[in-house]
Amino acid sequence: MKQVLITRNRTDAVETAKKVAELGFDPIIAPLFDIVPMPADLPRDKPAGIIATSRYGLLSLTTQDLSRLKPWPLYTVGPATAATAHMLGFETIRQGSGDATGLAALILKDLPPQAPMLFLTGEPHRPEIEEALAHLFQLTVCSVYRSVACETFPTDALSQLKDPAPFWLHFSLQSAERAATLIKMTQQGPIFAKAHHLALSPMIAQKIKELGGADCTIAPKPTMESLLLSLKQSIEA
Repeated sequence: MKQVLITRNRTDAVETAKKVAELGFDPIIAPLFDIVPMPADLPRDKPAGIIATSRYGLLSLTTQDLSRLKPWPLYTVGPATAATAHMLGFETIRQGSGDATGLAALILKDLPPQAPMLFLTGEPHRPEIEEALAHLFQLTVCSVYRSVACETFPTDALSQLKDPAPFWLHFSLQSAERAATLIKMTQQGPIFAKAHHLALSPMIAQKIKELGGADCTIAPKPTMESLLLSLKQSIEA
C-alpha cells in the first residue's frame, strides 16, 4: 500500500489522514504545528466586513466575540473557511477565488474603497493579504491564534515511514519549508528529494523545488478535495 505523508497542524493532519485512508492509501501523520488561540483585541467600531483566510481565525474566537462578529459580512479566501463560518452561524459569507487578488476584487464588488475591514489572522502569517488590500481599504489586522512549530520531525512518523519515495501532501508554504528543514535533520533526509510531492498552489510547488523536491504536482484548484483527487490520479497513473 502506497504511503502518504501529511505534515499539517495536528487537527488538520488527522482529518486529512481519514480522507487519505478512505481512498485506500496508508496515511502517515507528521504534525509539525499546533494551533494555540490568542486573546482577540477586536476594534470597538463596527467594520464594513471581516476577512478570514483560515478557519482557525474563526475557531479561535471566544463565544462572546463570535456573537459580536456573526452579523457582519465575512469574506474568505477558500471553501474550508467558508464552511466553518456556515457551521458557526455567520449570516453573510462571501468566498473568494483562492488568493489575495481575487479576494480584493470580490470585496470591491460589495464595498467602496477605503471601507474599514477587520482581518482575523494568526502568527506568524504571510503578508499577501496586507499587500493586496492595505491600499484599498482601512485594514485592521487582528491576530487571534499562534502556530507553534515542532523542533524535530515527529519520531512516530519516521518509525512508520517505510516507503523510499512516498507521496507528500503540502498545504502551505510554512509547512513545506518546515517539513524540508526537519526531515533533512534525520536519517530519512533523502526522502524529501525522492518523494512525490503534491502542492496546493504554484507558489508552494516552487518552494518545494527550491528546497530540493524534484517531483511536484500542483492541484488544479486550491482545495483539499482537488489535492486529494490529484493524489488519487498520481498514484493510479
